[in-house]
Amino acid sequence: DPARPEAFAQALQAHGQGIGFEAEIHRHKTRERIWVSENAHAVRGPDGAIRFYEGTVEDITARKQAQQALLRSEQPLRATAARVPGVVFRVLHDDAGGRRVDYISEGVTALCGLPPQQLIEAGEAFVRLRHPEDRDRVDEAIRAATACDGPLSIEYRLQLPDGSTRWVRHQSSGALEDGRHVRVGVILDITESRQAQAALLRTSQLWKLALEATGDGVWDWNLLTGQEQLSPQCLALYGYAPGELEPLALELDSRTHPDVVPAMNAARDAHLQGRTPSYVNEHRVRCRDGRWKWV
Repeated sequence: DPARPEAFAQALQAHGQGIGFEAEIHRHKTRERIWVSENAHAVRGPDGAIRFYEGTVEDITARKQAQQALLRSEQPLRATAARVPGVVFRVLHDDAGGRRVDYISEGVTALCGLPPQQLIEAGEAFVRLRHPEDRDRVDEAIRAATACDGPLSIEYRLQLPDGSTRWVRHQSSGALEDGRHVRVGVILDITESRQAQAALLRTSQLWKLALEATGDGVWDWNLLTGQEQLSPQCLALYGYAPGELEPLALELDSRTHPDVVPAMNAARDAHLQGRTPSYVNEHRVRCRDGRWKWV
């Protein structure tokens, strides 16, 4: 490439030296294409003027060919990773406990606004994006998983350069490649899911507050486990204080008058099987002081 000698000359004139300057050249006799790395520096006379340059030329063809072969082999993987939602990454670990990000997919730009190469060159840049309140917890989880080359799935926040916060799910697994500890994984943006969960929780809490404000009892019954959470007002309705009843549906069912239990169960089944839009039933329950109360 005719432009390369000129670029090397400019580097020498500007800095007085050229280090690791790579170029592809032809051998004079065979015209074989090879790669070389040149190092040179200026030699000055007593007056400080440059007398000549001296240096070395190293044949790096084998190394270049290995790099190009590796690049070609990784291109299909990189193309696939670019299509995977989220950020695909690979981290190399050494025996001294150090780690180096070896690969980050293009998805990181959409997530945090930074190009992959910048994060790779900056080393721990992505680590520093972790929210300060989550950093220690995440570091400990990663250390524990890395120590045994085990799988890891953890959710945490990123604090981005623009000041915004994103929730992510980090999933990775460890392996040995050519005697090196490698960790490969994916980071998914779950911000919208987290926001939806928070909104649902706020809505649920508002409904409970609204219902409890009417003075009636509120209960949550987990049909899979049989657990039932009763609000303080619900417990007070039957004369109980918080903690006096086990959080099980059987607690109140066992205190329901046996004459009305069949009708109560029939009303429940009709709703759970989709035959009625809601469960509504009137029955008697024995209170803490032994009295029967209609509810």
